[in-house]
Amino acid sequence: MLQRLRVSPVQQARRVRIALTVAAVALVALDVFAVGRLARPAEAAPPGCGATARATASARGSAPATGLLWLRLSDGRTTPLVDADPRRLNHPAVSPNGREILFLSHSNGIVAQLELCDLRRHVTHAVALPIPAGDFPLSWDRNGKTIVFLGGDIQGWGADQQLFAAEPSGRRLRQLSRNSPWYYDDAVLSPDGTRLALLLQLRYPDGQEPEQLAVLDVRTGRLTRVAGSSQVAEIDAVSWAPDGKRLVFSAYRQNPNGGLYTVDLATKRVAPLLVRGAGARAPAWSPNGRTVAFVRGGKRASSIWLLDLRDGRERRLTHGGVDVAPAWSPDGKALVFVRLAAARRGA
Repeated sequence: MLQRLRVSPVQQARRVRIALTVAAVALVALDVFAVGRLARPAEAAPPGCGATARATASARGSAPATGLLWLRLSDGRTTPLVDADPRRLNHPAVSPNGREILFLSHSNGIVAQLELCDLRRHVTHAVALPIPAGDFPLSWDRNGKTIVFLGGDIQGWGADQQLFAAEPSGRRLRQLSRNSPWYYDDAVLSPDGTRLALLLQLRYPDGQEPEQLAVLDVRTGRLTRVAGSSQVAEIDAVSWAPDGKRLVFSAYRQNPNGGLYTVDLATKRVAPLLVRGAGARAPAWSPNGRTVAFVRGGKRASSIWLLDLRDGRERRLTHGGVDVAPAWSPDGKALVFVRLAAARRGA
């Protein structure tokens, strides 16, 4: 049983830095995020994963399928990839070469299993790990040889999630963090693989800022706060700009249904991006930096939208029911998302 820690803010910061420095040293020592030659992205035309996937593309707005779907932006056509109980699926992440999709399959609270959709072999298989994953976003390193995720909490409460790295096969599993005054609520790798955006919850605030969005430099171990609950409350999803200079995140301060914000990492200036209207959450910055995909709606109906950062225009992409968790293909020509429920007829 955890006991209340009576330590000063300086001691807490030191403990966090030590814990995350251990993670950084492990990352560097294992060459997890070494700069490598990028694989050429595959064409955005996947036929599906496994025998249970319905591989026939359907016209926009007419796909009844639930599960993991591929959306081609050029014509709005969707392709079912993994036809499974959609309530099990979350947080898809496309590999740098566009040939594999990592996602979570959960069955109990936030305890989950990592699964891999292989678009070349048309199969889906579980990633063999001795620990459960947590229901949090997943990251690939830039050369596609390592995956980063939060996990390890066998009780499924999420209070003791730690940061892990492994090969996509599940081999060479390494724990990159240790116990600290913080809970980890998110961990997203930067496009160049040198930094991690971390959403942290202080275990025992004692009057301090309880929630912080921080960036860890995995080469030096330096942890930098870039935003927090004193500015924007209830941050729940983070995505990197492709140039690594900004983050976009969703939070609930100005809109109870969610809004989008950006933070400039050089100045730490937080700016509202989309806070009016029906709400917005789960942002995903496009590879070309021009648009942000996001989710709009609630439990009964939600859809995937695009926000054009040049003119502020919004465009609805899906009309199929309850759509969540958008993720980009590396060439920016398609989105992967999860459809939890199909739209009712006549809706």
